[in-house]
Amino acid sequence: MGAGPDSRFGPPVAPGRGPGWAKLAEAVAVEVPPAEIETIYLFRPLKREGREWGTAVVTRRATEPGGRLRVYTARYMLIVRGKERGRFRV
Repeated sequence: MGAGPDSRFGPPVAPGRGPGWAKLAEAVAVEVPPAEIETIYLFRPLKREGREWGTAVVTRRATEPGGRLRVYTARYMLIVRGKERGRFRV
């Protein structure tokens, strides 16, 4: 046994790819109009014990001139193994 990634779970998912990110993007689009999003920061999802957790930070500038910048944190949990496979929570 050596240190390193666990080969039983496959390679890590790149930020912004995979079913978890697609569902999170849909949920964010409901709350924040895509045209008003200034920046999106994606963090590599963590996989452990049949679950995947992901986080994104979204910035949105207010529509009025000189408006403040709002920062939103969006998180998800996706079950990738077991009986409840595919269950998603934002």
